[in-house]
Amino acid sequence: MIMCLNLTNVLFTDRPSTPTVSVLDTQTEGGPVTNIARCTSSGFYPATIIVTWQLGNEPTMQNQVVHVTSIDNGLFSVTATFKHAVQRTDNGKNLTCSISHESLTSPLVGTGAIYVLCKYTKHFHIFCSIAIYIR
Repeated sequence: MIMCLNLTNVLFTDRPSTPTVSVLDTQTEGGPVTNIARCTSSGFYPATIIVTWQLGNEPTMQNQVVHVTSIDNGLFSVTATFKHAVQRTDNGKNLTCSISHESLTSPLVGTGAIYVLCKYTKHFHIFCSIAIYIR
């Protein structure tokens, strides 16, 4: 007796890791829209994944670049970069990265608090930079 198994209907999934939010570079207030933060997660399969950002209470999808790459063991990793023009009004806001994947029943979330640090020069110019503190 010969038995054939059809493996095309078998679906294997692996969960992504909890996302990590990190600051990319010091930014100055009033500058151009630049990359301010990165969200990373790895260890998931299949490759289809959704990354969303929220600044304060405002969801913001238009300011991101997402890259999914294959890693050694056949699993995938994702890096999403958040772009934003830093303003003093961003001070104290949470920057949240959420990851949705078919292996999850609810999104995984990584959050950092934004602090905008300003200093005045002797010529009354204001220079502000951003720092993100991970919670």
